Amino acid sequence: MKKKLLALVLLSAVSAPACALDDSGVYLVGMAGNTSNISSVDSGTSLGGLIGYKFNSFFAVEGGMTMLVDKANYLVAQTPVVIAGTSYTYTSTTLAGSEFTAVLGLPLTEDFSILVRLGYASMERSNSPSPAEVEVQWKGASTGLAAQYLLPFQFTVGGSKMQIGFRAGVTKYNLTDATGLLSETPTNSYVAGVIQF
Repeated sequence: MKKKLLALVLLSAVSAPACALDDSGVYLVGMAGNTSNISSVDSGTSLGGLIGYKFNSFFAVEGGMTMLVDKANYLVAQTPVVIAGTSYTYTSTTLAGSEFTAVLGLPLTEDFSILVRLGYASMERSNSPSPAEVEVQWKGASTGLAAQYLLPFQFTVGGSKMQIGFRAGVTKYNLTDATGLLSETPTNSYVAGVIQF
């Protein structure tokens, strides 16, 4: 079984360049999903937008903005709500900022690929309502796995050819605050639309 799987991977690697000689260019990714694993909060909506450059079927780079939003049950000390002698309120918290990623692709067919994403994220944390989060700057590595399918035909808009597709994936962030003492490890599961120029 392992030999058959290895043969399939090698066959994909050898045959893909023939169909991907002119497979470079700029593309856009719009993401929406769900965030989990932020300390003391419920899971919530995530949004993101990326611009990428595809060198070939096997390598691309992406950069853009990602917003990991958790909407409820984040306990912050604040008056006037008093529970058992301690002041609290329920609020929302957001981790948002820039993300830069190297993308390694394994094309299984001309239109379908498995993507491994390795990157770096720099985010700020903010709460609503006040008080503002003290640990503002959060930075660290991101790792992800995704599947992407491009529709097997092109559109022409204003003389420019483009191809649309879909992506679904999971990204794990390992973020540390400016002091190096606190960490967050949110997981973002998302679906995305892709426009390749």
